[in-house]
Amino acid sequence: MEIQNFSAQFSVRKLTDNDVSQIYELCKNNHIYYQYCPPFVSEESIQKDMVFPGRE
Repeated sequence: MEIQNFSAQFSVRKLTDNDVSQIYELCKNNHIYYQYCPPFVSEESIQKDMVFPGRE
């Protein structure tokens, strides 16, 4: 299945390293989430989460 077919309502695309700062800006304000699900987000942790073993 093509990634753009996941939603008819939203534009869907694969996130890249160029998106990390925007992802961080979105996540860093969600203090309650990270209070219960630590550790707190960082740009480095986002980059690590974007790598799938065997697909580097």
